[in-house]
Amino acid sequence: MGFAYIWEYEVDPAHLGDFERLYGPSGDWVELFRLSAGYHRTELHRDRENPHRYVTIDYWESAGAWQEWRAMVEERFQELDRRGQELTVGERELGRFDLRGAG
Repeated sequence: MGFAYIWEYEVDPAHLGDFERLYGPSGDWVELFRLSAGYHRTELHRDRENPHRYVTIDYWESAGAWQEWRAMVEERFQELDRRGQELTVGERELGRFDLRGAG
């Protein structure tokens, strides 16, 4: 089936480039995700109306694969999360979704 983990960020205007490097397709988050065989890909989207608003969508084989990865990398996860918080003025989880296919 598949699993997607989605977050929304309001990025500090002074840190847009740093944010895109950290969360983008070759950033430190993706490097950490790749430690799991169950990780598929990450998409980074920037809002056309509000250029400080971003959404990330991380795709995994399953929720279980994500949970196993998370337990394995907790210390590094917390470090990257702290770095990301320094670049944003707000963030929130939009949800955890089971994929149902493309239509």
